[in-house]
Amino acid sequence: MAMAVRFMAGLTKFQTSPENMDDLADIVISLETTDEERLIESLHWMLETQNPTFIQRLMGYKEKTFKCSGTVLNPFDLHVLGYCIANSSTLWSVDLEYCHLTDECMRMLFLVEDGKAFDHITSFSLSSNTITASVASLLGMMLKENNTLKELNLALCKLQPEGLEEVIKGVQVNTKLETLVLSYNTIDNKRASCLAHALKHNTTLSELSLEECGLRDEAICELCGGLKWCKLKKLDLSFNPFGDQGAKGLADMLKDHPTLEELRVWGCEEMSDDGVQYLMDAMMSKTRVKMLTLDKMYKHLIVPQELPGTIVYSNFASSRGARTTQAKICGSKALCAAILWFVQVAYPILYLSFGLGFQVVNVVGTLATPRATIREPATPPHPLPGMLDRMYTAVAANALTFRIVQDEQKLRMQASLTNSGQVRY
Repeated sequence: MAMAVRFMAGLTKFQTSPENMDDLADIVISLETTDEERLIESLHWMLETQNPTFIQRLMGYKEKTFKCSGTVLNPFDLHVLGYCIANSSTLWSVDLEYCHLTDECMRMLFLVEDGKAFDHITSFSLSSNTITASVASLLGMMLKENNTLKELNLALCKLQPEGLEEVIKGVQVNTKLETLVLSYNTIDNKRASCLAHALKHNTTLSELSLEECGLRDEAICELCGGLKWCKLKKLDLSFNPFGDQGAKGLADMLKDHPTLEELRVWGCEEMSDDGVQYLMDAMMSKTRVKMLTLDKMYKHLIVPQELPGTIVYSNFASSRGARTTQAKICGSKALCAAILWFVQVAYPILYLSFGLGFQVVNVVGTLATPRATIREPATPPHPLPGMLDRMYTAVAANALTFRIVQDEQKLRMQASLTNSGQVRY
């Protein structure tokens, strides 16, 4: 595809009408590739065209999504990507998860074309890339000015407290963002208070994921002060080390929240049965919560029949360490099962197959060997010794045949000489 785009780049210097641009774009789209590295290489050839119409058609051809997860990108790749995104009004989603982006790469993406790269994007993911405070400041500025972004994924970005605060300030002013993922980033009490303040002013956020952010009781209580004023529908607080005090704060928030429908708190191992009871009692009130996800360790609790919502028990263990141990146990069981299957099923089949194969070779060798009969056991005790025996027998048979032929030739020669009188006794 990259070479096709480069060839079209040369044609665009002479074919400049919109109709010709559409025709050229259709040709390249027909050469669609799923290789991320070749896709990045194609962006470089797109840049050569310097033609927004051509780039716009090419950038939006694949389900309105540009996904380059796991591909290592350099600063120039991000400059080219930013230029192509800025000149495309049909591209809606950009996924750069785990691309090993450096500070220079991210600054290049946010600053290219005067920051116009995000004027049309509705979904953006930088998950599993390290974001420093300087890059987080640029991200916060983008959120303050952006009017199209609806989904932002910053999970596993190792956000520093100062950088996280800049992002939260951008969320506070943003008027379009609906889904925010900050999972696996440490949020202390001060940043939790800052996030609560932002939620009081944000009127569009409907989904918030704070899984494994190190939120304790005090941070949860600070967060609940802002949650009761926002319009969230889904909140994920799984694997946070808060206890009964935090659960009580969540229960008080649920009683007054007008829109929250789903709450996930599974894996919160510091929370006791009393904390879960607080949440169930909150669901018994006039709350709108329809689904509460808990850890299976609380399954022994009695759920009231008149509970308006649904209690979902997670199938995973209640902590990361336990889940890791469970995964190791499952892996050991799978290995044992595989070995047992090989011994009971695969090995007999392979042994019989090799035995049958060697028998076929034995029959063919017997038919092809002249004046010699090879007699072997019907089933050799082991394939390798049987093969060596057959090789030895075949060689011996050939040697015997050669000797018989030599003896016959000598007898014929003596007989002919005797008949001619040349041999005298």
